[in-house]
Amino acid sequence: MRKLAQSLLAMACISVLSGVVLAQAAGTPATPMAGGGAAATPATPAVPVGEQVDNPVYKAWASHKPGTTVVTKSTVDFAGNPNESTVTQKLVSVAADKVVVERTTEGGFGGGGDPVQTDIPAKIAKSQEGVLQGGFGRGGRGGGRGGQGGRAGGAAATPPAPTDMKTGTDKVTIAGKSYDATTREYGMMLPGRGGGEGTKTTVKAWYSTDVPGGLLKSETKGSGANGEFSMKQELVKFEEGK
Repeated sequence: MRKLAQSLLAMACISVLSGVVLAQAAGTPATPMAGGGAAATPATPAVPVGEQVDNPVYKAWASHKPGTTVVTKSTVDFAGNPNESTVTQKLVSVAADKVVVERTTEGGFGGGGDPVQTDIPAKIAKSQEGVLQGGFGRGGRGGGRGGQGGRAGGAAATPPAPTDMKTGTDKVTIAGKSYDATTREYGMMLPGRGGGEGTKTTVKAWYSTDVPGGLLKSETKGSGANGEFSMKQELVKFEEGK
């Protein structure tokens, strides 16, 4: 139960205000050595095979200055036992091919430890367009909790495909401010550990281009071998970099 809780909380926390989609990419390839032992120019980070589209998560971060921070509260509930955590994301750098976001988690199953930096690529697989970002790839630097390419190197796992995607609009009030939000609702089957039974989930998320990273809030419900659970995350505040 605890392992499942950690995995699910990681999925929720990774995307806290850094994702309109699951910007899943392979890790940065190892730098080859040129003649004479000098390191060659690093290759462009690899991306999944298939049609690529602009990553809304990248756009939602890239329009802000480094130092911009976003704070979100996440709640995971198993059988009526809620567990809360606070996730702070800080924009570290912006480049043409990616942005780097540093994530710090306090409380909850995934709290504590060093901040984890994640690379968010400018392009993603079209199949993941509109999907809430989750930790299905390799971890960030230092063995983080998965993410969008991360910095661990090696190929990333293929993310689950969404089903029955529905898009709409809604007006919501978050942290005392009203937003005209875009909504997305869909189903997804999360793979089980070691080939075990998967977890069937439903997701609804609210987005706004006025927020760094794009995500206002999300609600996820699921059921699997360990019973039913729910996850919620919601923007607490954000501050622009200087």
